Amino acid sequence: VPPRNLGSDPSWFPDAMPGRAVTGPKLVTVEHGSSLAVSCSYRPRYKLNSKYWCLKNSLLFCLTYIIQTDGSEVTVTRDRVSIRDNHTANSFTVTLSSVTLGDAGRYSCGVKRKLRRNARHSIKVMVSVIITPGRSSHRGAVLWLSLRDRTDPAGAARPRSGPVPTARAGREQPRGPAGPFPPPPPRLHQRLPRPLPSSLRRPQCPAVPGIPALLPTG
Repeated sequence: VPPRNLGSDPSWFPDAMPGRAVTGPKLVTVEHGSSLAVSCSYRPRYKLNSKYWCLKNSLLFCLTYIIQTDGSEVTVTRDRVSIRDNHTANSFTVTLSSVTLGDAGRYSCGVKRKLRRNARHSIKVMVSVIITPGRSSHRGAVLWLSLRDRTDPAGAARPRSGPVPTARAGREQPRGPAGPFPPPPPRLHQRLPRPLPSSLRRPQCPAVPGIPALLPTG
């Protein structure tokens, strides 16, 4: 994966103001597993000074110098980090390969000065992780990690296994090899016709021998 070069043009920097000895980007982002290249610019008077890249363990000082030059344009490499100075462009570039989650944090690119405090610029590096759900058509979500806000993707909350609650609280539905048993079908109740009350029944005349029975009309 080609490195992402940020800061090749000094005028691009948002904090490139007159009077700053070292300028650079304030925030850079990189995908996990790719490479990152960050460029910082300096004043021409510091062309032969040593340039460095350090991890900030506090808000004021760099306690861990990761890599630095000797003032020349020779590329210096240490593990996955390299630094190269360009006297013509008055800038130096730090390259980090195979970025991991542990590389997220706050760094400084700076120039060492004799008899004076070192000139430095603070940069925050954030690492993005693409999480692809299994058997899902949705795109993976992007997770941003920083030094003070790191999250283990593998430590996400997992669903708890247990009995399946039913509609009534306090009861559990039995589970079989393939899951909970389906509910029994509802019972069918057949309604029989109710007999009419005696007041609504039609009266019947008693049969008289030799006279046919008369049925009331209306």
